[in-house]
Amino acid sequence: MAEKVTQATLEARRQAERALLGAILLEGSVIDSPCIQEVRPLLKVEDFLDSRFSDNLHARIFKAIKTTKDRPNEIGVAEEMNKEAEE
Repeated sequence: MAEKVTQATLEARRQAERALLGAILLEGSVIDSPCIQEVRPLLKVEDFLDSRFSDNLHARIFKAIKTTKDRPNEIGVAEEMNKEAEE
């Protein structure tokens, strides 16, 4: 049975994704943060909203977080997203 997706459901998902990405970026600025090591293997880019419902920004941000070699921060994530856009 297909899940009925309402506007309220989409907004709740967007807010949850935004909070998760923010927490990862904040934790990434802390030396030896356990959050990154715990979350990276559990989540996949596909876990974020698909393009039918959004511009896939959160998926692109998470992909950049996963490919950042060092602790993710705003600059490293932006650089990874710029590399992806150029490809």
